[in-house]
Amino acid sequence: MELSGNGSAFGPSSAVQALSEIGVLELLEQDSRPTFILDLANDGQLVDKEVQPVFYNASLRSSTRLRDIILGKADLDMGFGLHESGTHPEFREWALHFNKHDSLTDGSPLSFFYSGMDWTWLTLRKRWKVISGNQVKQIGRGTPIVNGITSLNTVPLVASRSRDYPIQTAPKFAQIPQPLLKPADWTELLPSSQHIEFFKTVDWSATALGSLETWSYLLRQMTVFMMSDPRPASMFWGPKKVILYNEPYIMVASGKHPAMMGSTYEQAWPEVNHLSIFIAEVTGQSTTSENTCFFIERHGYLEEAFLSWSMIPIREENGHIKGFYNPVFETTRQTILDRRTKTLISIATAPDLQTFWHDVLRGLEPNHLDVPFALLYSLSNESEPTRATEASMLNLQGSLGVPSCHVCAPDKADFENSDEGFIPHFRKAVRSGEPLVIRKDDGDLPESLTSGLTWRGYGKPSMAVILPLSAGNKVSGFLLVGLNPRRAYDNDYQRFIQLLSRQLSTSMSSAVLMEQAALSQEKLSKQLAIRTREAEESQERFSRIADLMPIGISSTNIEGKLLFANNAFFDITQHPRELNVPMSWMGVIIDEDLPLFSGLWETLMVKQQPVDCHLRLKKTFQAPKNIKGEVEEYYTTVLVNAYPEIDDDGATRGVTSTLTDISQIKHLEEVQKRRAEEALERATLSEQLARRTQEAAESESKFKAMAELTPVGMYYISPAGKVIYANDTFYEITGHMKGLHSDLSFMEAVLEEDQPLMKAEWATLNSTQAPRTYEIRLKKRWHDKNSGKSTPTWILVSASQQRNDDGSLISVMGCLIDISIQKQAQEDALERAVLSEQLIIRTQEAAESEKKFKRMAELAPCGMFYITPEGLVMWANSQWYEMTGHGRMPEDHYPMSFLNFILDEDHEILYQKWDDLTIKKVEATFEIRIKRRWINHASGKPTEETAWLLAMAFPEKGIDGSVHSIMGCTADISQLKWVESVQMRSRMDAEEAKRQQEQFMDITSHEMRNPLTAILQCADGITTSLNNYISTADKALALSDELIHSTLDAAQIITLCSQHQTRIINDVLTLSKLNSDLLLVTPVAVQPTAVVQGILKMFKGELQSHDIRMHFLLEPTYKECKVDLVFCDPSRLTQVFINLLTNVKRVSNPCVAVSNVSQAIKFTRSERERRITVSLAASAIKPPKGLEERVEWFPTEAADAKKDPTNGPDWGHGEDVYLYFAVRDTGKGLSAEEKTRLFHRFSQASPRTHVQYGGSGLGLFISRKLTELQGGEIGVASEAGEGSTFAFYIKGKRAASAEASIKRKNSATKSDYLMSLKDQEMNLSKANDQPPRVPTGKESRTPGMSKNYTVLLVEDNLVNQRVLGKQLQRAGCTVHVANHGQEAIGFLENSKLCAGSKSENDVDIVLMDLEMPVMDGLTCARKVRQLQNDGLILRHVPIIAVTANARMEQIDTALAAGMDDVMPKPFQISDLLPKMDKLMAKQ
Repeated sequence: MELSGNGSAFGPSSAVQALSEIGVLELLEQDSRPTFILDLANDGQLVDKEVQPVFYNASLRSSTRLRDIILGKADLDMGFGLHESGTHPEFREWALHFNKHDSLTDGSPLSFFYSGMDWTWLTLRKRWKVISGNQVKQIGRGTPIVNGITSLNTVPLVASRSRDYPIQTAPKFAQIPQPLLKPADWTELLPSSQHIEFFKTVDWSATALGSLETWSYLLRQMTVFMMSDPRPASMFWGPKKVILYNEPYIMVASGKHPAMMGSTYEQAWPEVNHLSIFIAEVTGQSTTSENTCFFIERHGYLEEAFLSWSMIPIREENGHIKGFYNPVFETTRQTILDRRTKTLISIATAPDLQTFWHDVLRGLEPNHLDVPFALLYSLSNESEPTRATEASMLNLQGSLGVPSCHVCAPDKADFENSDEGFIPHFRKAVRSGEPLVIRKDDGDLPESLTSGLTWRGYGKPSMAVILPLSAGNKVSGFLLVGLNPRRAYDNDYQRFIQLLSRQLSTSMSSAVLMEQAALSQEKLSKQLAIRTREAEESQERFSRIADLMPIGISSTNIEGKLLFANNAFFDITQHPRELNVPMSWMGVIIDEDLPLFSGLWETLMVKQQPVDCHLRLKKTFQAPKNIKGEVEEYYTTVLVNAYPEIDDDGATRGVTSTLTDISQIKHLEEVQKRRAEEALERATLSEQLARRTQEAAESESKFKAMAELTPVGMYYISPAGKVIYANDTFYEITGHMKGLHSDLSFMEAVLEEDQPLMKAEWATLNSTQAPRTYEIRLKKRWHDKNSGKSTPTWILVSASQQRNDDGSLISVMGCLIDISIQKQAQEDALERAVLSEQLIIRTQEAAESEKKFKRMAELAPCGMFYITPEGLVMWANSQWYEMTGHGRMPEDHYPMSFLNFILDEDHEILYQKWDDLTIKKVEATFEIRIKRRWINHASGKPTEETAWLLAMAFPEKGIDGSVHSIMGCTADISQLKWVESVQMRSRMDAEEAKRQQEQFMDITSHEMRNPLTAILQCADGITTSLNNYISTADKALALSDELIHSTLDAAQIITLCSQHQTRIINDVLTLSKLNSDLLLVTPVAVQPTAVVQGILKMFKGELQSHDIRMHFLLEPTYKECKVDLVFCDPSRLTQVFINLLTNVKRVSNPCVAVSNVSQAIKFTRSERERRITVSLAASAIKPPKGLEERVEWFPTEAADAKKDPTNGPDWGHGEDVYLYFAVRDTGKGLSAEEKTRLFHRFSQASPRTHVQYGGSGLGLFISRKLTELQGGEIGVASEAGEGSTFAFYIKGKRAASAEASIKRKNSATKSDYLMSLKDQEMNLSKANDQPPRVPTGKESRTPGMSKNYTVLLVEDNLVNQRVLGKQLQRAGCTVHVANHGQEAIGFLENSKLCAGSKSENDVDIVLMDLEMPVMDGLTCARKVRQLQNDGLILRHVPIIAVTANARMEQIDTALAAGMDDVMPKPFQISDLLPKMDKLMAKQ
């Protein structure tokens, strides 16, 4: 092999591929020693005698010269001062030597000193020779010592072979000088590890070898070599065979370690013959043994193991054997696999069942270790497959290791009722549907059954497995096999049992098929004649039915000539019935659609593809009269569906088509389109009106809020003088009574002397449009706090008018302030000073008033401002600066400087409003966005959002009408705008939810109505069939098979439809619980792997039926996290898994759910590659890293606000752990658009999903809610055409064993009933394993043993009375009926149960509905318990509530009222009878 220019490490591609399968290349790449690999299967290098490596590691690739020396292309480098190096021909011969029987080496030295390095080798899979060079340290002038390995080229080791192989002797030791190594020197050569530290701590002076300082050079050299050997190896040294071993050998020593180190052979291996092991002491040759059986104490028991080993003598210079080198390889797995494979191969196909039984025992007999004893039974069973529920007999066909007439092996037994031997376990194996393991520790394998067995294997019986043998779906026998107690029942053992079960079932099926193939030719001929007659009758029926169908059906040949057409075809097209020429029916199509038809005809005849289209016919369609009474005429429009008829040779022989008159639909579409446009216009107008109304209401609300905060009295008064609105300050100043709103009621507050003035001002306000300002006195007294003087209150009133466009008065609005202080000041000034002094006082009062205003403005919650017409801010309060972010420094104030804090997008709005104020001189109110960010604390955590201001401004005009200034105020409405946006989003979300809910109602209605239709049709079919039978003349004739099978099929369809409706109801109830936060998470300590494996077993039958491979994968993170027991809710976990895996498949039968099929199975079974992978991983962080990076997790709603579900005391105190689950399939995958619709309420990936597969669209939404409820998330990774991966994770806590035991015990007591209800909810999902079926006649009569109960059925529904009563009577019960609770009380009082009653009627148990007239079930139950407590009823009467009220609160209420149990509807009689048995057993 030549390295490429870029230093490639590899040789031929085939060799590289084979090496990659071993997985050793990555390890060698990290090795610092120069290493290369030879392919011993390459015969070319052996012939050419050339070293041709197939791989160089990184260390060797970095040294071109050393690589050339290995290939013989460069001279040796003696720079080390080591002249003992061998030549290249010697190195080449050493490297190329190999014998496949050598596990270590016999014919070739283990190492070779070449080019200043010590080279060692090992072989992999008897093909690859890995050669590594070791750096050499020189100790004195003696032998070169390698880092960890001594050059065995100098060891006097006689590498002799056994008698089967030629003998070759290693180089003589005398050629190399032997330096004396100090102890400190040679122990430093040992590799660094804990095992070496242990080796050094052993008290070797107490052994025959003596202390380490006294060890000979040869012993030290071999010890260094052994400890560096990566393979298990040991040495036996000296006459007493003292044992030394390396770290890999601990696996072989197992329980004997560490005591074995330094002990003698007799002490360590007393069970192994000394002479057979050390025969080399006599023969002088090494010995090799392959696949030798040893019993090793490991894994907690005595284990059967197989080892291949060599015993190589180590010789001194004089040739005496000083010790033995013992390399070991464990071959347990391969040896046992070969043994079991021979057993499987020995079971061949049998021609019939009788031969099959004999061949099974003959094939198992040689393997006495894996099959220590066996029992083989046949099952004679005429019942339906998969369940042996009739009286079936077991017949012993043979046994291994079981004496005749042994107690565990009866010759014959009743399969259903017998409890002999292992027969009860046989029944359990049938129910499980897979091999059943029974253990002595569990009490399933008692001493009474195993005593006296002729045990053919090791130890004593401890485990056995039962294999149900089936031919197709019918269980026809059982094989019980004892298990090897010296081997664990691990994955390999389980796989052997599964393969054995599959092999036996296949052989049995073959035998049954070969027996069935013996049908006579005459019988087949009769069947063919029957089928031919049925086909002719079917054709005749089709013709009759076709003439009754409302759609047109026709068939034409390739020339376009009609071969067949029904009546509807001629009625729709008005084609003449007597006209039958090629393409004659083209005459009924309008001319505009003929080109379209020609193209479709070519598609049918040439491309041989089906077509569907709309065509218009010349026939006139008259629509119903419109609103104006006019009749509109249209062309008749038909929907055409046509497909070509193709011969076996691929030629088109004709066309079959259907015509559907859709003229009425087309007309209705046009009408609906017009109406939709009109409705849209009306809706737009309504929306605008609502928006304007809302804006007005919001504006009024804002004004009132601001008015309540201002110190000025504000009011609205109607033209009649009624106070429409006034703030609190108004009432406080005027003394006007709140609630008094009569006409001119405010006049009562005005002083009598000023009432004429008030009336005059009121008249002026009503007659003119100018605002008014005046002063007036009120009756309310004002008290001067300083002087104690009391005077009428003076107010300054400002009023303006609000008028309509026509000038009529709407209202009078204004404000008033209390100026009593000012008035009093005026009066005081007049009394004390002259007019000049009065002017000074007024000036001072004005300045004081301005200061007060500014102080009040600083305290006001709103921003206030005073701006010149040029836009210069003259004054503003602190709130304005804080709201806007405007600078307070003088240099920050210049014309229009306030534009800097307004968003650029809103500058245009401000310019418009500024024109209104300065040019139009009108007030302006507007909302505007500013650059300052608003911190929102309402969403749970602070977020920055756009800040909004509401500005209200008015121009202050002078006498000449010019604008002197702009005054106004601002309010921060950011939160209000945020609320508006939230309300808008909520409204849109509500509309979308309503739309989805309406769609869900449509789908649910469709899903419910279709099964109801099927139920009604099936019931009608049963009634009609039985009435026809009753009406026959000869009643003595037996029921025909056709009538029986049709009735059973109809009953089965009714059952399946009912179960489908129940599933939809359960989905809706689960959704309701999620919406009401009623679903709880109950922590239980479980093993997640066991939970997942239990779920997958539900779908085993479906997978096998569709030939789909299911693979359960434990991700590396799960093992790294060392997950064992975890607290989580297994029932909720199971519900999510089943929702991911389960969906309802629909078939051609009218919308009847025939089976629950896995979603993954559903989308995979039609693919060429059918594989589903379920994986389980774990992580300590959320979400797990490195797992399915393509998964798009659905965002959790309000994740930060959710409470951690694992914080409760029931979850224990372990560490948090996240469990990650994924389901991958090879189906069609999902597009990006389809993925966006997943996990939403009432939503499916595509509208086609419901049409093709059905369902309500709730499954994935419920799964998302359940994962979020458990602290996790759900997501999907999918590409169209590449399959899908649905993944989710949940949060749990680690559970210690003791804590888990206590928690599991407590949780079981608390949630047993809850778990049973969850199991009932998921019963339909388990239909993958076993589709529901209708019981046969005998099964319906006797679901179990005959029940001789006397039942009082309390039910107001007559149909339920009739149906349930008949079912109970078939089960052997005596039934009495009461229509309501009052009748039930009366019946009980007149029965044997009541004290003093002479009636012979008795009641064992009561079945009671809850919702009934007169007296409901709860009241009746309380009454019965009261009579029982009073002693009027002599004993406890069991009462079972039979009701559709299945919520937990309703169930708790029923139990509290005195019910003993609850049977939720719907149910089957097989569900009710066990509850009755349980209650009767307590009596």
